[in-house]
Amino acid sequence: MTSRVILLGVALSISAAMAWAQTSKQQQGTYNVREKVSGKEIFDLITKEGYKPVLGKDSDGDPKVEFKIQGKSVAIFFYDCKKTPLCTNLAISAGWDINKPLDNKKLLAFNFDQRFARASIDEENDPYLESDFDFTSGATLEGFVEWIKTYAGQLDEFESTFKL
Repeated sequence: MTSRVILLGVALSISAAMAWAQTSKQQQGTYNVREKVSGKEIFDLITKEGYKPVLGKDSDGDPKVEFKIQGKSVAIFFYDCKKTPLCTNLAISAGWDINKPLDNKKLLAFNFDQRFARASIDEENDPYLESDFDFTSGATLEGFVEWIKTYAGQLDEFESTFKL
């Protein structure tokens, strides 16, 4: 009888430990936290999301991925690569070549209402919508995909707000 109780206790302990491990894994997810990412990895992720990206290099030789979101050309620029294929920071940007400058108060109001993107104008008063993604302290590729989805929504809102 005592050995049955001990075996039952051991079995329950193992079962509880396995259930805790399963729950813990589900809560944490199976995400791979990264501190750097390559242009090829981002190209592959964007392709997997259904876009048709082009992988190239910017004027500094760092990766650059260009593709279209809802018909609008965007580019992802890579920073802090330190002459390696792995980079720690990314920025996405879309720009418009317009004839009439945007209303500055409306532009500031748009920025005030946004959390993850910012609107700016260049020296020719052409608007841009930009956002940054930082891998420096650790981020996931799944988080990057969500960032693209968030930017796509903000891009749509920007175009609607300013009738671009």
